[in-house]
Amino acid sequence: MAIEQAANVRSLLIPIGDKQILLPSAVIAEIAPYAEPEPFAEDSSLLGTVEWRQQIVPVLSIQHLFQLPEPKTTLRQRLVVLYGLEAVSILPFYAFVASGVPRTVTTTEESLSTASNLQMTGLTCELSAKIPDHDDAIAWIPDLTFLENTLRKSPQLLAKIAQA
Repeated sequence: MAIEQAANVRSLLIPIGDKQILLPSAVIAEIAPYAEPEPFAEDSSLLGTVEWRQQIVPVLSIQHLFQLPEPKTTLRQRLVVLYGLEAVSILPFYAFVASGVPRTVTTTEESLSTASNLQMTGLTCELSAKIPDHDDAIAWIPDLTFLENTLRKSPQLLAKIAQA
C-alpha cells in the first residue's frame, strides 16, 4: 500500500511594498543586509550592483518590472540574493530589494490556490496562501527565467560582471 504525502516546500514570503513574493528557499542564496546599489546603467529595471561575498551582484528593481510604486527606504530593507538558474557561468547570483524581513513558511499544494487570473509579464501566478497562525496572504510567484533574461539583456552589466 502506497502512502501519498503532500510535498512540503520550505519557502520565504518576501514583502515588496504592500505586496508579497513567494519563493522556495532553495533558490535563495542569502537574505543580506541592505547595501545601496552602485548605479551604472540607464536601465530602470536595474538598480545597479552590489559587492556580495567578493562578487559583483546585479540588483533588479522589482517595483519597476511589476509596475509597483517605489517604496520608501526603511531600516527593515534587505537584499534577497538569488541563485542564477539559467546561465550560472554568466550570472551566478542576482538580487532584489525586500521592503521588510521575509518570513519562513512551509507551503503545500493544498495551502495554495490561484487568487486571480493574473496577466502580468514576469509573474507566474498570484496565489492565496493559507499560513498557520497568520491571516491568509496573497503572494506573487515571479518567473525567475524572466528575471534572469531581463538581466542578460544588459550588455553593460555582462561586461561589468566579466571584468570582476
